[in-house]
Amino acid sequence: MALAQRVGAWVQLTVSFMVAAVGIMGVGNGVILQLASEWFPKQIGFASGLVGAAGGIGGVLLPVWLETLKEVTGSYRS
Repeated sequence: MALAQRVGAWVQLTVSFMVAAVGIMGVGNGVILQLASEWFPKQIGFASGLVGAAGGIGGVLLPVWLETLKEVTGSYRS
């Protein structure tokens, strides 16, 4: 029996989109790190740390913002 028949086509589609999104974000992260190394060749450690810190801050703030959006509007949609 196919996976889509067992768990539902929408679950398979959702998982596929999530995997694609993570892959795209990974490519974007690689591009940003490559640009940082080209723009700041003498300070590559600082630039890479700054990019990593910005990603960490975004990872902390996004859930907080989404929760606030849900409390204010009653939905995660804007």
